[in-house]
Amino acid sequence: MAATRSARGAADAARDTTGSARVTSSAQSTRSARGTGDAARATGHAAPGTNDSARAATDSAHAGNDSVRGTNDSAGAAAGPDPAASHPDRTAGHPDRTVSHPDRASTYPARARHAQVVHGLGARIVRGGLAPGDAVPTEDELVGQFQVGRSALREGVKVLAGKGLLESRTSAGTRVRPRESWNLLDPDVLRWRFTPSPAADDIQTLANLRVGLEPGAARLAAETATAEQRGMIAVAMARLWATVDDPEAFVEADLDFHRAVFAAANNDLLLYIHDVVSVALSAIRPLHSRSVGHNRDTLPNHERVELAIRRGHHRKAEEAMREIVEVARADALQEA
Repeated sequence: MAATRSARGAADAARDTTGSARVTSSAQSTRSARGTGDAARATGHAAPGTNDSARAATDSAHAGNDSVRGTNDSAGAAAGPDPAASHPDRTAGHPDRTVSHPDRASTYPARARHAQVVHGLGARIVRGGLAPGDAVPTEDELVGQFQVGRSALREGVKVLAGKGLLESRTSAGTRVRPRESWNLLDPDVLRWRFTPSPAADDIQTLANLRVGLEPGAARLAAETATAEQRGMIAVAMARLWATVDDPEAFVEADLDFHRAVFAAANNDLLLYIHDVVSVALSAIRPLHSRSVGHNRDTLPNHERVELAIRRGHHRKAEEAMREIVEVARADALQEA
């Protein structure tokens, strides 16, 4: 019996020990779970702070980008217009505007080491400072004039030879080529020819080119324009009305209108020619677009072009555009 009571005591002790262990384990588990939950909640509270930090970092990055853009804009403004820069893309901030293809209106990069030779000597040739057949100054003279090394000078001469302006022969040296050999549609050659102040003969040449090309482009636009292209011409027409009291803005709107007509002609060669000569067109437009009254008088004919293209009347579109460019030619020659 004593053994039995001892066994029962041992069993009860075992049960007590097990129960205590369970209670202890449960309590510890509960405290651990509560601690984990508190940590999770603390982490959850910290997460918004972390997100706020991330958002702050993002805002800071945006601000940094804005600062960089502002710095670039300031640098561009300080540098002033680059004579070798491509025709500016006027669509910035104005998705309804059309512009010349940037590659076709681009010019030789001004930052290249030999660029000052290209632009300096090229402009001198095109503007008549050196006539066809003339020998260019000696290498020593040109190195001194442009303050470049001989390798940069030779590279510049090669570029001008590629534009058809120069030829080098062992016996005759480097000379200016005949005008008919020049690449007259090269963007640099056009820029040197028409800016900053084109000659009267050059103005007449460009005005005659417009008379030869633009009425046909309007006719083709009336025959082939898509609904979207007609809409672009209508948008450009609305901008002409909106800018009629601002001559500078009106010039841009007018260029966009005529470019939209060329685009609607759906002829890649015509559009290419227009885009290439856009540098020259921009140079002579102000000659006959400085008067608000005159600009307002041209709007009815522009509206006739837009309406004829919208309705598919090719003859009326051609006639209205011919009247526009004939008047523009007369105005440009009078002002030249």
